[in-house]
Amino acid sequence: MADPITLLVASTAITAGSQIMAGNAAKRQGVAAQKSANTTAKQIDENAANEAAYSQRVALEELRQSELMSSRARALVAHGGGSTTDVGITNLLSRIDNEGKFNAAMALFDGRQRAKGLKVQADVTRQEGQMAYEEGKAKRRASRFGAFNTVLSGGLKGNERGYW
Repeated sequence: MADPITLLVASTAITAGSQIMAGNAAKRQGVAAQKSANTTAKQIDENAANEAAYSQRVALEELRQSELMSSRARALVAHGGGSTTDVGITNLLSRIDNEGKFNAAMALFDGRQRAKGLKVQADVTRQEGQMAYEEGKAKRRASRFGAFNTVLSGGLKGNERGYW
């Protein structure tokens, strides 16, 4: 049978070692969470850029449709024997043009707003990753202090029992 001092030292060492290992695992989890969050944030940033680009395409399409509608209106007026300089036709063409510009501006605005929201989401995701990393580091520090405390208290318990 092993003597009590050897058992006490072995028990203390195992407890302290397991505390250190748990702390190291917590830090690795924090690092992994941060990497995952950064990867997710990068994808969200790309989605934001895609939203902005898509809104530009929609805006261009709105302007193109407006121009086609104006062209069709002019052709119909000319085919009917009218003049595009008539006040009613001029007002109609002006409204078509203004509506096309408005729709294009709204498409750009909507796309920028969606992109802005995605960028905020990406920033929050990055911050969450940073917090997970910091939490892992803090748990690792705490486990090391716990291990140190275990070693000290194990030694004190042995001394209090009169083992040395």
